[in-house]
Amino acid sequence: MAQIFGRYEPIADIAITNGFNQLYALPTNGGQIPNNRFIFGLKLKFEGRATFAANGPTGVLADGVHALIEKIIVQGYHRPRAALEQFINVRGADMHIWHQLYTARPTLVTPAALLTGNSVNDIRFSIFVPFVPLHLPIDQQVQYLLDAPNYDNLILNVQLGNDFSIFSGQTAGAVAWTAFGSASGNPRVRVSAEYSQAGPSFYQNIIPGRIWRYFFENTTGNIISGATASREFNVPRGYTQRAALLKFGTKATTTTAGLNAYSALSNTIPANIQVQFGLNRAIRNFQALDDIQEQFADSVSYPLTPFPVGYGPIDFAQLGLQSEALNLSGAIAGPTGDIDTFIQTDLTAGANQADLVMYEEFRGQMSSVSSGR
Repeated sequence: MAQIFGRYEPIADIAITNGFNQLYALPTNGGQIPNNRFIFGLKLKFEGRATFAANGPTGVLADGVHALIEKIIVQGYHRPRAALEQFINVRGADMHIWHQLYTARPTLVTPAALLTGNSVNDIRFSIFVPFVPLHLPIDQQVQYLLDAPNYDNLILNVQLGNDFSIFSGQTAGAVAWTAFGSASGNPRVRVSAEYSQAGPSFYQNIIPGRIWRYFFENTTGNIISGATASREFNVPRGYTQRAALLKFGTKATTTTAGLNAYSALSNTIPANIQVQFGLNRAIRNFQALDDIQEQFADSVSYPLTPFPVGYGPIDFAQLGLQSEALNLSGAIAGPTGDIDTFIQTDLTAGANQADLVMYEEFRGQMSSVSSGR
């Protein structure tokens, strides 16, 4: 099993020819991800130069360069399940943190520190999007490889932000974007895949389960006004939740309409964070966000310091076993009743505050189908 991952290959470059704050797809095969092999994950590498000759920025936002990838969406029609599935819908900055937390390493970023004012920044960074649940045994991860050959119209969409997603203080139109290391050309997003090395016969008639990752965000209500025991997020029911990544901070007020970035991240906005399974039954109970961080760091042996501020990963499979995950398949109306499941927390009031949760969800398990299907 340990040898079936790791065939790293480029797919295509997305040239940023229509400017920023745009939705892009792969330039080949109608925008489709190659569907001839099973896929472990995708890597998106942005490369470009931002030149401010005048009226340049005065600061850098909290999400850094990774907020330039506003959103990553992967979807397609799965023929055996006869369903259109949008199983990845995440923001770039949060997907970057997710991968860093579970692999215990940061991705390489150029430059190490962005320059403000009237300056030139050659920017290069990567975001990895695994299709499998990380920090589980290999024989469990393989059960969730992306079975690309079973999909029609398997599409990757990348929604780009712009310079206001990573900088503050500049005037509109002050930046000139060109190719990395050059005063001409276009920035690009280089898309690569890590494929399974097993041949077609290895997966013959095999249908893996699917990992879904998606998010919800609050920007109004209690996150602004403050509250005690605020019901912040419903935990989706009907499937099995592996983890919930919480994020707390202050939204940037200078971003372009429709784009999202945080000007600051904070550990102190929430307190008494609980996962409620039914009323008054807390199955997770943390006094502060740093308690969540410490528990996660212990469970995955996370060696990097400091822990990313403002993020709290609640991993229901904290020992690295799929069987530990929070099974909510029977928590909706049915033989076991209707079990309300949600995340609540005390909140300190503050202008422009926001909180976000990104879920990783197991849907289905590996199965086999007859060759005639």
